[in-house]
Amino acid sequence: MGRRALWQRWLVLVTAGELAGFSLPAAVGVWSAEARPAAQLFAMATAGLFEGALLGLAQALVLQRVLPGFRPRAWIAATSLAAAAAWFLGMLPAATHDTWSTWPVGWTVVAGAGGGLALLCSIGLAQALVTPQGVRRVATWVGWTALGWGAGLTAFGVIAPPLWHEGQAPWALTLIGLCGGLAMALAMAAVTGLGAVRLVARAHDPKRRSLDPVTRRHHGGSRAERRTRGHGTFGSNEHPAGRAGSNMSGTSTRKP
Repeated sequence: MGRRALWQRWLVLVTAGELAGFSLPAAVGVWSAEARPAAQLFAMATAGLFEGALLGLAQALVLQRVLPGFRPRAWIAATSLAAAAAWFLGMLPAATHDTWSTWPVGWTVVAGAGGGLALLCSIGLAQALVTPQGVRRVATWVGWTALGWGAGLTAFGVIAPPLWHEGQAPWALTLIGLCGGLAMALAMAAVTGLGAVRLVARAHDPKRRSLDPVTRRHHGGSRAERRTRGHGTFGSNEHPAGRAGSNMSGTSTRKP
């Protein structure tokens, strides 16, 4: 599969998976708007498990065909748990407003920045932990997912909040949320698709792969090790023919 085809497949499937998964948090968010902050926090984090599972499934449908050693179940589970954690972090400021509103401004800014960074990196970090070991520079995937979710949340913020108004029917609020969710899913999928293309390319490039010891032994060692063994086979006295040749040479020059 070429890079362009891979990106296009990722864009379609991941957008669909994220939009379908986001439908539950969108509905839960509308219907639990009047609930206590703690209850809403729990409800949204639970809905995030569903969203993350569908997102991880959509991504796995792409990666399992092109990424050697890929484990779909581990990827889906990691994505589901990370999405729940992201929703928890995202809803935490509203649920704890009475606590942090009394903090000094500096502490509030630091805590907000740290929480925002953790939210953006949560899914990518969890997925990096279950990425096949043969893929080098897997930490860059965390950066790509952070960029993707940053773009997605920005797209959502541009579309949905301006359309929400007090007194709207729940179905209208949900529909607006889904429109914003579609824009979020498209932006996120487009950016993370670029990272996925690079991730797969590194996995298939022998010059850039980082093999673990077991895989290295299975493939006959590293290139340097094979080259060293090659010199030993054909040019050193470690090879039986080399030792025999050396002995024969010694015999031919020894006087009776």
